Amino acid sequence: MSKRNKKKNKNKTNNVLEAKNIWASTACHKPTEIIPNLYLCKERQVKDLVKEKKIDVLVPLAELGGEIWNTGFCGEVLYYPIEDYGVLPQSILKRCVTDIISRLKTKKVAIFCLGGHGRTGYVAACVLGKLGYDDPIRTVRNKYCKSAIECNEQVESIATFLNKPHLKETYHMANYGYRYGGYGGYGYGGYGYGSLYNDYINIPYQPYQISSFTTSTKEEGVESEHIITKAGFPEYTARKWYEEDMSASGEEVESWDELDVNSRQKMYDFYYAVAIGDC
Repeated sequence: MSKRNKKKNKNKTNNVLEAKNIWASTACHKPTEIIPNLYLCKERQVKDLVKEKKIDVLVPLAELGGEIWNTGFCGEVLYYPIEDYGVLPQSILKRCVTDIISRLKTKKVAIFCLGGHGRTGYVAACVLGKLGYDDPIRTVRNKYCKSAIECNEQVESIATFLNKPHLKETYHMANYGYRYGGYGGYGYGGYGYGSLYNDYINIPYQPYQISSFTTSTKEEGVESEHIITKAGFPEYTARKWYEEDMSASGEEVESWDELDVNSRQKMYDFYYAVAIGDC
């Protein structure tokens, strides 16, 4: 039996409790009324938000299941699907923002995507910008979530839409290569380039090519989807252990993909410590 399995069998309860504590301490945002009648949240929070705040209009940017009708919601759905880490065409973005603003005077509107970070922050910033906020990105991050708006493509789209080129310069993230760090970043073989600098969490690193996590000779300090990993311990392993432990806890918590980058990093570091016997 491996060291990790022996340790996990011995301290399973402690690991689950510690993982839960870390998750609770890093939960990055709650449903937020960022301006009167405009709410931002993640997908798993929308049903409770509908019940608690009597939301009139839903703006799903990823998916919305039919179970929403079981909450008693009888309002309007403005569906503007956006690819993860993506943006809307400028003409569609204009329609989306216009639809939202036209309803805010008399109705409660909720914007949401899977994790409530990139796409939600992106559309919210465009709405705030059209309502007169000079720096809507800063407003969204300060009032809602510091991890909102996740990539240069979203920043650039906001700057273009609002005709505010200074936003592109202010919030440029020096990303290298592919957004997801390549398939190698998940341990499926091949090669990829990680995004090795994130402006708003201030963790600069130098970019270099990375290989599969399945190898044992890989350098330390490789970043996958914005988190820094250790040699021989891929992110997908931390993800698997996290999901196992959260399932064992019996409580409903965010999936790995719903965690913001800082939370994923802390959870990864915790499971790495478990793996090497330091936890």
